[in-house]
Amino acid sequence: MKGSSTFILDNSVPDIPFMVRANRVERVYEFEHPLIGTNITESYKARYDFANQPEYDEVELEECDDAGNLLRSAFSRDTLTYFPPGNRG
Repeated sequence: MKGSSTFILDNSVPDIPFMVRANRVERVYEFEHPLIGTNITESYKARYDFANQPEYDEVELEECDDAGNLLRSAFSRDTLTYFPPGNRG
């Protein structure tokens, strides 16, 4: 739907050392769909702006059958803002 958005509130504490290591690094996860057995690949990359505190995420999902044929895919770009403990804005 054009012009729609979703507001999500996550109250976890940011792990800054992990964020530094993971900045701009693509991670790929592969798993089997638990109900139908197709193969799912998730590619995830986060980019952090440590000075201004936005996080830019790119997520791509691909679902393939046992022969490797692509059944469907989805791509998402998200922007989040994180607040480390002690940051009062």
